[in-house]
Amino acid sequence: MITREQYNEALDIVEAYHNQLFNLKINNSKELLRDWIERVELSTRTYNGLRRMSEWNDGLMFVEDINKNTFLKGKDLGVNSWREFAEEREYRKTK
Repeated sequence: MITREQYNEALDIVEAYHNQLFNLKINNSKELLRDWIERVELSTRTYNGLRRMSEWNDGLMFVEDINKNTFLKGKDLGVNSWREFAEEREYRKTK
């Protein structure tokens, strides 16, 4: 049988895990997609497609991890949106 003390310890662990997920940055080198799309100017179609992509992954997708195949699987995201995304991502890396 699980004691109240063990239950409370488990809740503390789950709470710490949730805090870690929502404050996640790996080595301060990767940026969450949801944060990136808010600070970059994109066309409406690309913005909405990337927002949906981020929501599908519970907001835990990183800009650096998106490749062309992953990108093109998104709804409303095509070759022109990929070009826009790739150019903006490369531009932001050099700044």
